[in-house]
Amino acid sequence: MCMAWGHSSHVPCDSVLGTTVFATTMGVRQGSPTSCVLFIIFVNELIKVMKERCEDDGFLSWLHILVLLDDTVLLSATRERMLYKLGILKAFCDEYGMKVNDGKTKFFVVGGGVVDMEPLQVEGLEVRWCHRYMYLWAAFTADGSVHQAVRAHAEAKAAHVAKFVSFIKKNNYVPFKVKKRVFDVALMSTVLYGCESWLNAELKPIVKIYYWAIKTMLDVRMTTCNDVCCLESGYPPVHSLVKKKQRKFFKNHVDGKVTFK
Repeated sequence: MCMAWGHSSHVPCDSVLGTTVFATTMGVRQGSPTSCVLFIIFVNELIKVMKERCEDDGFLSWLHILVLLDDTVLLSATRERMLYKLGILKAFCDEYGMKVNDGKTKFFVVGGGVVDMEPLQVEGLEVRWCHRYMYLWAAFTADGSVHQAVRAHAEAKAAHVAKFVSFIKKNNYVPFKVKKRVFDVALMSTVLYGCESWLNAELKPIVKIYYWAIKTMLDVRMTTCNDVCCLESGYPPVHSLVKKKQRKFFKNHVDGKVTFK
């Protein structure tokens, strides 16, 4: 499977404000409530073009593209099909005055060979291979291993834990209730983000940063027994938290609250 990430910008459009019409030639205004809608109007056309011009692609079937605003993923079962889809993307961007951000656009191959890792080149656009990529705050690795994805996730989230540790050290005398609130709201939401997909993955990298944060919050040595820290803080082990989130996710799926199309 080949994946390519792109970042598109510079959407020319006309914006309407009251009775005044003004031209926008350098993208949409950042922070404006209407910017997302205006951008989607253009990008939604890309999805239609992909569906119309691309036939079913092997095991991917009709799944050619994933889009969240300007964060775009192309998927393909072969290198040749990926080049074809990149050509469609490049033509679309040229037609609508958009540009692919070469610095953020990468691809990786799951189960491919050395030849598959060579740069993808389409009409002046060159996409280079990478071993792993963060898409929508979730880690993906070229070996297709969930264990490696969790490891990459933990490495990325370690920076967030470091900020929490810095916050605790600078505000060491605030009530434990306040520290706990910051831990719950600001930290755990990012550390366990996407854990529903980890399934039977090895969680040691997550365990390490989890107890790093808890022990800092309790102001105890890093060598303190993890079980003791759980009892003192009132938090369960990481495995229990992950299993609980996974159970809730799949239960909602079975109950029809989560659907995949």
